[in-house]
Order: sequence, then structure tokens, then C-alpha cells
Amino acid sequence: MKYIVVLLLTLSSISYGERVSFEYLKYLLLQKNLNIKISKTELDITKERYKVEKSYLFPKISLNFYSEYLKDLIKSPTYINGQYYIGNTGYISSLSLRFDYLLFDFGNTKNKLGMYKISIDVSKLSLKYTEKKQILVLLDKYYEALINQENWITLIN
Repeated sequence: MKYIVVLLLTLSSISYGERVSFEYLKYLLLQKNLNIKISKTELDITKERYKVEKSYLFPKISLNFYSEYLKDLIKSPTYINGQYYIGNTGYISSLSLRFDYLLFDFGNTKNKLGMYKISIDVSKLSLKYTEKKQILVLLDKYYEALINQENWITLIN
């Protein structure tokens, strides 16, 4: 609300007596208002959460490779099955391929997707409500500024 008053005062001082259109102020309000930005960000976050939840329905493939070089620095003998081995230097490597696919989760993912769809709708409604509320506050302040300007003009004349 303070932002709207400061915006009106700033624009009235810049315009030097010219009237600033309500449409221009409305455009600035929709671009700069913090509450509207927060509502838009909440909507974007909810949409991203929906995408993440939906991604669990798709198969996942992963490929991992691991390699290690082991060098025995002590050179102590190792006794295995009746034989002594000197030094345990060597390479260890492994390759793994993994395929995951969710077959059945008792409707948990479907319920979560439904919840996030409803949450997206609620976020959209919240954004519209915030925009309309801020526009009404701006309209009220704009009307007050016009009345005050008319009063100043009649006092000057």
C-alpha cells in the first residue's frame, strides 16, 4: 500500500500537472508490486512440484562406473589358502546399469498429482485475487489523488 502512494506521488511530481492514466499505473502495479510477484512465484513453485511428482511415473535408467587403483605400500605377505602373496597391488573396476520403473504404488502418485493440480488451481485463483485486490487499492488511491488535485486547482484559482 505504501508502494502505491509513493508511486502516485512520484508520478505526480514527474508529470508537472499532467494527469497520469490509470492504465499506465495499473501496468506498473502489475509489473512491480511485491505481493503480485510473490503470488506468481508461488504459482511457479507449485507447477514445478507437479512436474517433479509426475516425473516419478517415468522409467529411470542409470549407468555407473567405478574404478580404483590399490597399491600395497607395506609389501607385507598375505596368506591365502596356504600360499603367501607378496603385495596386493591391482585395479578394481565395476560397471552397473540400473533400470527403475514404478509399477504400482496403491494410487499414491495419482493422489499426489491430483493434489498438486488442485494446488495449481488455488495458486492461480490466489494470483487473480491478489491482482484484483491491488488494482482496487490503486483505483481508490488514484481517485483520492484526482479529488485532491481538483481541490488544489480550485484553491489556486
